[in-house]
Amino acid sequence: MAVSRILYDLQNLDLLLDEAKGRVSEIECSLGDRDELKRREEALEELRDRMRDLDRKQRSLDLSSKSTKDRLDAVETKLYGGTVASPRELQDLGRELENVKRNLKEVDEEALENLVSLEETEQQVSKGEEELVREEAAWSEDQYGMEVERRELRTRIGGLEQQRRQVAKGVKAHSLGVYERVRRAKEGRAVSMVEQGLCRACGVTLPTHSIQRARSGDEAVQCGSCSSILYAS
Repeated sequence: MAVSRILYDLQNLDLLLDEAKGRVSEIECSLGDRDELKRREEALEELRDRMRDLDRKQRSLDLSSKSTKDRLDAVETKLYGGTVASPRELQDLGRELENVKRNLKEVDEEALENLVSLEETEQQVSKGEEELVREEAAWSEDQYGMEVERRELRTRIGGLEQQRRQVAKGVKAHSLGVYERVRRAKEGRAVSMVEQGLCRACGVTLPTHSIQRARSGDEAVQCGSCSSILYAS
């Protein structure tokens, strides 16, 4: 068998190996990567903090509202209970009653606004927790799937490497060295098909003797234009 055919087969094995090893590298970069989940968890914790702050504020506003209502009742009782006869004191109580009513209205309005925000935040927290549970389950499933894929790829790589060693035995050291050098320079594609007298890699017309040597020779024959190793079937 011509060395060009052997090198062509070797290249096909190497391309498969490159693809498998590249996928293994991608998987290993993704395994254990919880960055996105961590961002989700941090965002959810911020929502929980906001919910706790709103809840504390709501309890404070409720207490303030109750205290103000108690003060309102006391002022009304004193104002309308008949125990105060002084016009000046009655006038002062009237002004105080208006102030207490105004304060109560403001407190109740703020409490209502805060309650709406609290309920909205509680809903967001609940939704976020549900989404996080789903995302964590999906992440665990993806991790398991990638781990299975990595094991399968490693088995495949081992088989391909064994095939490669067997194929490489049919190539002289010099030609194998040429192949490795060109392969590094051309990002894995060292061997080019000869089609209709042209080098497929660069499109240059090849001398007839080069094609003949590539078809039957026992040494790697390179394209004079792009240095690719020629394979003529």
